[in-house]
Amino acid sequence: MAIDNALRHQPDEAAYWVNRGNICEAQGDWQRMSTAFERALSLAPQLPEARTALAVAWRQLGRRRQALGLLEQSPEQDYDWLCEYVLLLLLQGAGDKALKLLDQVPDSDSLQGVADYVAEAGHGDLAAPLYRRVLQLDPDNDTATYLLASLNGESAIKAPRAYVEGLYDRHAGQFEQRLVGRLGYRAPELLAQALATRLPDAPACALDLGCGSGLLGQSLRRHFPGLAVDGLDVSAQMLAQARSKGCYRALHHGDAITQLALLPAARYPLIASTDMLIYLGDLEPLFAVAVRCLEPGGLLALTVEAGQSTEPELQPSGRFRHSRAYLEALTDRHELQLRVLEPFDLRREKERMLEGLMLIAQAPITETETP
Repeated sequence: MAIDNALRHQPDEAAYWVNRGNICEAQGDWQRMSTAFERALSLAPQLPEARTALAVAWRQLGRRRQALGLLEQSPEQDYDWLCEYVLLLLLQGAGDKALKLLDQVPDSDSLQGVADYVAEAGHGDLAAPLYRRVLQLDPDNDTATYLLASLNGESAIKAPRAYVEGLYDRHAGQFEQRLVGRLGYRAPELLAQALATRLPDAPACALDLGCGSGLLGQSLRRHFPGLAVDGLDVSAQMLAQARSKGCYRALHHGDAITQLALLPAARYPLIASTDMLIYLGDLEPLFAVAVRCLEPGGLLALTVEAGQSTEPELQPSGRFRHSRAYLEALTDRHELQLRVLEPFDLRREKERMLEGLMLIAQAPITETETP
């Protein structure tokens, strides 16, 4: 690893230890992250980002009281410091102190950022009152309304575009390292493998819905080397990651339903999507436009987070789950023939594997074509 070589040559360079700590954070290696930032602070005690990052590592290691004390001694209190400090206060049962501190936050966007930080750390119950405060300042805030609904177990049709776009723009730089490296995410490769075993001939082109950083595009090109893949995503930062891989014919910025509705009918022999439908509750509008864009006999291939209900289930994570029964009803309604509908390990969450569902369905073949 390049950072190890750099540290061997310049072990007293604080910036290198910060880089090492950031890598460890993306890998979820909290002990090595702690060691790296402790060393960075010993070399440069005034580094605010190192102090806050060390508090994060200590929190993950169960050393919450020490982490709180570390931040209380911080000479510089920036926004990252505020997010972590509020989270630690809430975890220590000092909610009143946290809310009093948040009275000084100047706008609803900044307050929502703190709430998002708490929720993304896995403490949705503690984030709920923060989202309620956001809505007091900005009653029309769709993202706060949606996330509060997810925490309260209420229903919703889909995640607001601003929420999904902001989420992935923020995490684009570390997306693959966290999702693939730490969470064991293999849905793109598994879907591409399933398609390769069921397609006697490689399709000429494909559309990757919610292409993200390009993981599915890469897997499709590995199994179908001559395939022309178009990608579509709401996050400009994720599209930049996908573009750097060089595996797409074209990349488009926008939401799936709107963009599909603008495409000519019967354009693609394959439309595929991995882990995008977790932000759509009602899949009916997506299926309607996707089926319209499939060539006769074309394939719709996708993965979802597996649920149990006959209706979409909004989770406290802000993601939707969809059941086998729900997907079977959708494919039947749109006259698609099921080729695959099977469970698989989707990714780790809170030290356990979440179950996903893989669906491959075929559009009707017209009478003029031979099966």
